[in-house]
Amino acid sequence: MKPAPNPRKSFWFFLIVFNLIALPALFMAGREISRMREKAVEKPLPVYGKLKPFELVEQNGHPFNLQTLKNRLWVANFMFTECPSECPTMNFKMGLLQDPLGKDVSFLSFSVDPQKDTPAVLEGYAQKFKAREGVWYFLTGPKPVIGQILEDCHFASAED
Repeated sequence: MKPAPNPRKSFWFFLIVFNLIALPALFMAGREISRMREKAVEKPLPVYGKLKPFELVEQNGHPFNLQTLKNRLWVANFMFTECPSECPTMNFKMGLLQDPLGKDVSFLSFSVDPQKDTPAVLEGYAQKFKAREGVWYFLTGPKPVIGQILEDCHFASAED
């Protein structure tokens, strides 16, 4: 008859074998991560374009320009309030980002329908998505200015 395995011996055997395998693997992974970080710091991020200065109006009727965003990271989308499908989904997702990122990141929603999306209309739309004042800006302005921003962001031509 075989003696029953000793659970304490099995535990210690497993722990020793695990440490012999896992610790060197973790050490190597840590070195690789450090090497990747150093390499990333050496290489600057590519610049794909630059926004030209612009003057728009936010949902509260206040003027808005690039100076408003000086030294801030920002996330932008292009939308219009009468959009039936993609725009509400996009804005819902932008709204989800406000709380975790809003201290460090600004959110911009550029209306591509400035004739209909007046500041008053955008204010109601911003309330619908619970946009935090000073964090998420719904912007409108002359169609040529919006068109230039679209071109600067490589989304569309200024024609339409």
